[in-house]
Amino acid sequence: MDGALPDLLTLLERLIAVDTRNPPRKPDGLVALFAYVQAVTDAAGFDVEVRDLEDGCLWFRAVRGSGGMLMNFHVDTVPADPAWEGD
Repeated sequence: MDGALPDLLTLLERLIAVDTRNPPRKPDGLVALFAYVQAVTDAAGFDVEVRDLEDGCLWFRAVRGSGGMLMNFHVDTVPADPAWEGD
């Protein structure tokens, strides 16, 4: 794990930097995120499919091997409240 940690932290930094606030439903940030993840998963030998379901919804599927694991995630977040005072 020690050798992979710098790469993992770099990937995590790029993923966290993507603006996924909703509203507004503007998938630009997700399109950039999915393009990056698609490039990484393609390079790792995954069969990748991305679909734009419109209205800010994108679908991403990456398969490698015979399966056995499913990861399901939801990436949008609400905008920050100007009254927020702490972590």
